[in-house]
Order: sequence, then C-alpha cells, then structure tokens
Amino acid sequence: MPQTPQNPELLDGKLDRATDAEYAAVSTSAVFALIFSLAGPAAFLAVPLIALPVLGLALGIAADRKIRRSRGVVTGRRIALAAIAIGAILSVAAAAHHSIAWFRERQVLTGLETRAYAIADDVLNERYDKVYGMIPEEFRKRQGTRGQFQARLGASFRGGGALVSRSLMSLQILPPNPDGTVIAPAELRVELERRELDVTIWFKESDGKWDLVGVAAQETLDSLAKFPAATPPQTNVEMSPGIKKGRP
Repeated sequence: MPQTPQNPELLDGKLDRATDAEYAAVSTSAVFALIFSLAGPAAFLAVPLIALPVLGLALGIAADRKIRRSRGVVTGRRIALAAIAIGAILSVAAAAHHSIAWFRERQVLTGLETRAYAIADDVLNERYDKVYGMIPEEFRKRQGTRGQFQARLGASFRGGGALVSRSLMSLQILPPNPDGTVIAPAELRVELERRELDVTIWFKESDGKWDLVGVAAQETLDSLAKFPAATPPQTNVEMSPGIKKGRP
C-alpha cells in the first residue's frame, strides 16, 4: 500500500515549498520589483524618475499574485510585499514633493509676472527713477548711473507713441548658475503706435526674495521693417557691460 506522506497537506496540493530547495523558486518579478522600489528615492530628483517606485509597486503586485497562485512552487512573497510597501510609499511621497514644488513655483512666477507688468508700465510712463531705485546697489553698477539708465531705456521708447498692447512672451526660473545664482527673466512684447519692442526684465532670487536686477528694451526686427522712419539709434542691445546671453 502506498505510504501516506507525513505532511497531510501534500494530498491537497497546498504545500508551501518555500523551504524546499528541490521545488521552490524565488520569483524573478519580486526581485526586480524590490530593486526598482529601492531605487525609488531617485524619484525626488526629477519627475520622470517617479516611474521607478511605480514600476516597483506594479511588479510587486504582479509578483505577489503569481506567488499566491503557484501554491508554493514559487516563493519570494515577502520580497514582493516589501517592494509593494516601499514602492507605494516612495511613489506617493515623490509625487507630493513635486506637486508642492510645482505649486510654489507657479506662485513665484505669478508674482513675478505681476511685477514685470508693473515695471513695464513704470518705464512706459517714464518713471525711471522708481525703477532704478528698485535695483539693489550691487546691480546698479551694471546699469550705469541713474542718468545712463534713463537715457538707455528712454532711447528705445522715445518717439514710439502711445501704448497699443503689451503681453508676456516668456517667464521662467532658469537653472542655478555655477555660483548658485538663480535668475528669472521675464520677456514682454510692447507694441506702441510707431514701434514694437522686446522688453526683458531680470529678477534674481536672494534669501527667498526676488530682486529686480536689470531692465533692457530692444526694437524687434519686424518693427525695424515696418517703421523705418521712426527707428531710434539702437543703444540698448545689452542691458549693461558684462551682461551676456540674457543673464545679469
């Protein structure tokens, strides 16, 4: 007569063979799931990297299902559950981190946009002293004297006529310079009756505050072709000596 196995669970196929080296096999999906989940902290560096913990979570769930359905032929459920837990926590945390950063950046950009329009209006209304006074002392040197600042901007706007429209073309926070300086240039298109100008307003972050550090205006190529008779001398191509490539 055949012998009855010492473990009666052999009769219904429910043996967990995780401890039987002859039969058990560690789930490859579970291992890869844990690897991706453990790489999850990189998700805090950039939004696309959130895919790492998400992939770890998804693979972990799939591996756990496969292990449970294998009835002990495939093992590694603890690995899969660890991948699921780590992947879920890091996915949610990284998504929250980037969401908060995005909202904060939007708040900053909205505030800078409002300030850029106000500064452009001041220049249009020839309130040069007010604008010059907003610039910190260390950056005024790059703008020249108060008179030079006024003469440079005034040359671009003088004779252009009344304001027709103004619009924000671009505004972004640039990556930090090697010295850690963070700059946000706002570029506006200002259309006058007899001239069209590109106005660039630079802001610099300092201790959580954004200072105005420079203003420049230049007539557009379309304007040069459309209003040749009204074109003034181009004296404001650069904001000031030493400022190149659009950064103070």
